[in-house]
Amino acid sequence: MPHIYSTSLEMILLLSEGGLFLTQLFFLFFLYNRLLHTTPNACTDSRDNIYPPISIILVTKDYGKILEKNLTTILKQDYPAFEVIVINDKSAGEDENILKRLHNQYNNLYYSFIPETARYISRKKLGIAMGIRASHNEWLIITEPNYAPTSNQWLKCMAKHFTQDTDIVLGYSNYLPTNHLFSRWITTDALFYHTRFLSMALAGHPYMGIGKNLAYRKSLYEKNNGFHNHLQLLLGEDDLFINSVSNKNNTKIAIESDSIVLLNRQPHTGGKKKKSEG
Repeated sequence: MPHIYSTSLEMILLLSEGGLFLTQLFFLFFLYNRLLHTTPNACTDSRDNIYPPISIILVTKDYGKILEKNLTTILKQDYPAFEVIVINDKSAGEDENILKRLHNQYNNLYYSFIPETARYISRKKLGIAMGIRASHNEWLIITEPNYAPTSNQWLKCMAKHFTQDTDIVLGYSNYLPTNHLFSRWITTDALFYHTRFLSMALAGHPYMGIGKNLAYRKSLYEKNNGFHNHLQLLLGEDDLFINSVSNKNNTKIAIESDSIVLLNRQPHTGGKKKKSEG
């Protein structure tokens, strides 16, 4: 009797492992493989009228030199018409001074701050909502201060997907590659994470986006009351919103090499400085 029970258990485990293996093969060859067969076209085009004006929105809090470096990269994009709106969330460091200095250099940079009285809600969502309200353009791109485009063609790569029937464009973001083992692990994890939701979008089942490289229409945001239904939640300004408004007809992906944004690992310089030792 114990022998029969042991054999049955082994068979169940074997069948379960086989089922999981076949499931992984299905995802690999029939879902993730879609990305491999998607051939990105060139992002540049001489007809500037195909590029609609864009509003880039980000929320900063004590990013310091990272903010200055990455924001400058964004402001130097090769694009006909765009504005950058930065919402400052009570930064204790030098973010305010950086924004003032860059504002004097670039007339398409605007900035404001989240009121200190704002409580019991997600300050990041509130900041993005403030930026969207202040924006002047139909197309919005949401990103973060510690991420930077890999090319000055970033906006053109995103905008080439802004067709009449498109409301959402999902972009790719990851970490700057290094030789450290942990860095390779989180970079690979981010790769598979993006592969899943981008492949699902290609298959006609979009379910999320990531607010590090994400574009959508302002009218879509306003029509669906923005983040109103989950403003009290700390997270979800990207995935919950996209999950509720995306469908197979209104969502596209941008996977061109010039459409990528990468994390700058340089530590924050804002806030209180560490006292020197000795």
